Amino acid sequence: MATEPAKLRPAPQAPRYELSDELAAAAKQAIAGLDTRGAWVEEGRLRDADPEGKVRRVITTQTFLRNIDTLSRFLAASK
Repeated sequence: MATEPAKLRPAPQAPRYELSDELAAAAKQAIAGLDTRGAWVEEGRLRDADPEGKVRRVITTQTFLRNIDTLSRFLAASK
């Protein structure tokens, strides 16, 4: 890790997002998809926990990350 002032680089500039109808609709859809606990659940399988592969209500990392990304971009664009 560089500690000499001459070797330090400025922090990268955060990306800027524009508020659009599409982004607002995606954020609204993400919020509407929350269950009563505030979780995004959908039909899926727990491969490691259930060798039979029964379909049940699960929280997937992919859906969680997509929705958090959408809401983060919406908040950044709303500033």
